[in-house]
Amino acid sequence: FPLDVKVWYGDKDEKIAEGAMRWLERTMRPDSCELFIIKGAGHGLLYNGSVVVGALEYLKDSWR
Repeated sequence: FPLDVKVWYGDKDEKIAEGAMRWLERTMRPDSCELFIIKGAGHGLLYNGSVVVGALEYLKDSWR
């Protein structure tokens, strides 16, 4: 993938295994893929204000 990738993942996610996220991190140009593990969060990270703010700040900072 030509751009840096940021992935937010809740460690209590019951739909996607953490191992799958670790695989994604290793596979997608490891030097440009950053995985954020959110402790105590599940699959619905769009309802987590700090995650949404972090994602929007990343988008704002990388907008060209």
